[in-house]
Amino acid sequence: MNFSKDGVYNVSVNGDLTIEDVTKPATAQGTISVRNGVVTVVSQFTVQRKDYNVIGESFVQKKIADNIRIDVNCAYDKQ
Repeated sequence: MNFSKDGVYNVSVNGDLTIEDVTKPATAQGTISVRNGVVTVVSQFTVQRKDYNVIGESFVQKKIADNIRIDVNCAYDKQ
């Protein structure tokens, strides 16, 4: 990938995701955009909340979705 050339690149990222002191491998699809030297990363993916011990008190269990949506939107300036 050439970050000095403007464009949009589809990517798949593998790594470890940590939530509530639980770390698990995760894979996310996203895009990397390069425009005028600014690199932007955008991704959206879901994880099962119980896999990461996001439980909450019993009276709020029904108010918390089983799937947690994670949105990533980062911009990096060239240094």
